[in-house]
Amino acid sequence: MLASLVSYWGEKAGVLTSWSVLIAIPLFHAIVYLLVIGVISKFDGKHHKARMTYAEAMQWLRDRRHPWDFFNTNPVFCLRTHVLGAEKSGWLEVVNFLLCNGTTLHKVALDKCVPFVRGKAKLVLESSQRTTPRASAR
Repeated sequence: MLASLVSYWGEKAGVLTSWSVLIAIPLFHAIVYLLVIGVISKFDGKHHKARMTYAEAMQWLRDRRHPWDFFNTNPVFCLRTHVLGAEKSGWLEVVNFLLCNGTTLHKVALDKCVPFVRGKAKLVLESSQRTTPRASAR
């Protein structure tokens, strides 16, 4: 984008008069940019794509005492479980899926989705220590 802007103003100022140069500058810039990004991503060791199911990823996070997951970082889903209850909101299905796939019982909050907030991870971990579901508030 910046190379296109340079070409445009170069043409307006009368410095770049050849159309082939005006087109070549942004194309050359795009090619160099993509090559640099490709080289950086090739040597960057952070992005290993691990093939695992959601249940395996959830267990991996819980084993490392990371209480966040797809559901508890979604405030709308957590609010939905508070208002509708575990069965109507779909939280009970999530819990059953995780329990059937090896996530240990004491590591999943059974009655509601407790939202994860940075600095409040202790609350999520404490609420997940309950092993019996409560009746919904309705």
